[in-house]
Amino acid sequence: MLQAAIIAQKSFLRLEQTELRYRSRKQQEFYQYVADNLADDLDKEAFSRKIHQKQVEVLPLITTEEGRAAIDTYATEIKVLSQYKLGLKLLALFKQYELQDFSILKSISDVVESLQGKDLITNDNLISPVLENYESFEKLGPILGISQAESTPQAYAKILQVIGLTNRHSKAYLEFGQLIKLLKKWENIYKAIALVREEYTTDKYNLPAEFTANIPGISVYQKYAEYLLDL
Repeated sequence: MLQAAIIAQKSFLRLEQTELRYRSRKQQEFYQYVADNLADDLDKEAFSRKIHQKQVEVLPLITTEEGRAAIDTYATEIKVLSQYKLGLKLLALFKQYELQDFSILKSISDVVESLQGKDLITNDNLISPVLENYESFEKLGPILGISQAESTPQAYAKILQVIGLTNRHSKAYLEFGQLIKLLKKWENIYKAIALVREEYTTDKYNLPAEFTANIPGISVYQKYAEYLLDL
């Protein structure tokens, strides 16, 4: 959830800036309407239609061009957030916990950026940046589902460690996943060949040389076979 919040931070910041700057009665009514319609079991398409309908209803009632542009900007950022995984869920949680300073996402994003080149095998190097930004982490703790008892520098360092390693190795991890899926398909063919070879042995049959040759890919399969057990 923290990674999703960092990815979508620009949209959250624009929503915050719009809410703070444009505060006519109709504009606040629109902001509240969005908040009231955020829910855990949200149907994104139905939600989008409702927000658009409210936008169309409110726009003629706002007298300034700048004010109407603010409503359009707000609605656009809501649409952008709906395209992020967990985007609208996070917004609902931010509203629920009355988080009003979205700049803390930028602070934590900067910490994540600073992890490049650091040793992330252990989280010892991460305690210091967590402590420097601990107030920001504490504000996000309840939103991330971290209880007060669990809210420690070590807990947030562990989260940063996971995010840092994910960012660093996401491409390799994706490629590894694709390899494992390919090997799973290969395994079915390999097992079929192995059964045939068990039945037709050299002591009973006169077999061609290729029948007993090494199966292409066997070394790769043997190297990663343990990872196929979870599929």
